Amino acid sequence: MHLSIGSPPVDIYGSVDTGSDLVWTQCEPCPQSQCFRQEASLFDPKKSSTYNSISCFSFQCVIAGTNCSEGDCIYSLAYGRGLHGSFSSGNIATETLTFGSTSGQPLEMPKIIFGCGHNNSESPNTPSNQTGTIGLGPGSSSLISQMATSIAGKFSYCLPHEGSSTINFGGIVAGAGVVSTPLIIRDHYYLTLEAISVGNQRLEFVSGGKYFIDAGNILLILVFSVLYYH
Repeated sequence: MHLSIGSPPVDIYGSVDTGSDLVWTQCEPCPQSQCFRQEASLFDPKKSSTYNSISCFSFQCVIAGTNCSEGDCIYSLAYGRGLHGSFSSGNIATETLTFGSTSGQPLEMPKIIFGCGHNNSESPNTPSNQTGTIGLGPGSSSLISQMATSIAGKFSYCLPHEGSSTINFGGIVAGAGVVSTPLIIRDHYYLTLEAISVGNQRLEFVSGGKYFIDAGNILLILVFSVLYYH
């Protein structure tokens, strides 16, 4: 996902992740040994007039659910497990994010909580233009929650057979051939599995076992433009 950060705006490209909340991008200073390679220059908060660091005692630090170090609000995130897992750590701050819009005019969202990463690692197959992660989870620090008053908590994304797609904030992607299903929102986004078809045979889902869940029985996570079901 492409958007811009700071004033003047600097382009960043983050992998969309509905399983996490925080938006973060690699920031200066970040030694080569502590950052993954990216095509674009690292975001330098000292060159942005709208960058504001967050203290440990601010409500934003509480919202982000992070830790403190020498009075600064910091974060540490880990994604996946094993050799292909990735992580990011750095400072929590607020910045102006700029998005493209259907009107053609850029839309600015001021004072968005984000992570300025100074120690980051990504998986080996990370695209070379990627600079961080765009957290679209339902948590209070996610981009969706912070934009809630502007978009009524709504966003949609069409998964095409090929090519790219556009994330729509505040509305629903519609058109010929588009099929949608409602999400159930709890700690993550869930779908309701009704049945599985094998060939011509339909196997109905029967709730049972330990949890007895009928509604929202599949956890849906969209990461790196790939769907993972748990």
